[in-house]
Amino acid sequence: MVRIKSFMLAAILFLITFSTITAQWENFTVKEGIRVFSIFSVDNNIFVFAGLDGGSYPPSQLFLSTDNGASFTDLSQNLPDSVSGLYSIEGHNGLLFLGTDDKIYVSSNLGSSWVAKNSGIDRTYGYSLVSDGEYLYAGFTSAIYRSNDNGENWENLELPFDIQLELSVVRQIEPSESGLYVLSGNSPMNMYKLSRTFDQFSLSKFYTGTYLRDFSVNESGSDLTIGKYYNAGESGMFYSNDFGNSFEPDNNFIEVNVRSIHLVGETEFVGFFGSQGRGISYRNQSTNNLWTNTNGDIYSDRIDDITSNDTYLFVSHADSVVSRIKLSHFGITTALETLAEVPKNFLLSQNYPNPFNPSTTINFSIPEQSSVSLRVYDILGKEVAELINQVMSSGTYKIDFDATNLSSGIYFYTIRANKFFKTRKMLVLK
Repeated sequence: MVRIKSFMLAAILFLITFSTITAQWENFTVKEGIRVFSIFSVDNNIFVFAGLDGGSYPPSQLFLSTDNGASFTDLSQNLPDSVSGLYSIEGHNGLLFLGTDDKIYVSSNLGSSWVAKNSGIDRTYGYSLVSDGEYLYAGFTSAIYRSNDNGENWENLELPFDIQLELSVVRQIEPSESGLYVLSGNSPMNMYKLSRTFDQFSLSKFYTGTYLRDFSVNESGSDLTIGKYYNAGESGMFYSNDFGNSFEPDNNFIEVNVRSIHLVGETEFVGFFGSQGRGISYRNQSTNNLWTNTNGDIYSDRIDDITSNDTYLFVSHADSVVSRIKLSHFGITTALETLAEVPKNFLLSQNYPNPFNPSTTINFSIPEQSSVSLRVYDILGKEVAELINQVMSSGTYKIDFDATNLSSGIYFYTIRANKFFKTRKMLVLK
């Protein structure tokens, strides 16, 4: 990964403050008189952890939106009476899991009712939950558990005793193809990589710092970004493109307090504040080293938390409002539809309509399970959008591409699927 390094504060300020786009944010009130602490996306539904306005952490109220944040339902009355703090929420095999100060709970009806699922767990405070598709992992104090039967039974990973003592509060777990990455501790805080050899687990520490706020990791596990806050000399962002073996500071964010980092494909979003202002900025990890501020018409430039579903990016502001903006605004297209036909051959069809403004549809077929990438390039060969990058089953698919942020001109879209490679031309006409 290539990163720009600026050597003058003026250059840094220019990158953060003046590299801007006109955003198209929509703002919605969850409920008057509350403060939103955290916002999550689970199976395209949006969940909010909240407390009373002016109240302290942890939050104890739960809200759900099934219409992309346009309205919220208060689910707090459905929580078990013994729950007074909410820490994590995750989807796994169509079920909803909730980490609390009491137990791990599961719901099969989007939070209308909850059942405790803690067989094998000998502690409370489920600080973190994450699913890698096969296992559900839960982080507690000095321990990580996993379940492969939807929480009916939990297995303690039986980490070495010295690691358990050092591990402290397991605040965040993120999966990747190379293993699980773990953020834990109070002060100092540590980053670990969880590896498995047969049935033996080990945690290797690769980063230590004070006030680590958030981190992101890409699908392969090679690229990590760590955000720090409230610590002179260490605030800002630090990145690695060698699986965490080494880190460098991002000179676009010197002495900046990072509150949230969120990755959508290869597009990275960061909520920050400090001497260089505050707000939300984004960049493409592989093709664009320039961070672009996207505050625009957002309700508030105080960004507390960031999440996304298939259509929108969502942010919270430490009050009762949640803001959203379409991912297509950043050249991210994730709406993929499977068609009925079972193909016999690989195929990339001509987009329609063509020319177009601002959106068009691309159809493609793969006759066998394939690792598929579908990317859009400008006439100079620079990648401007990644539409697909995943393993897909055989089938015929269509995907919509929104070129709102692209200027008029000729573009090319290229598919790679196993040994199949095809490029077609399209025209944006505004």
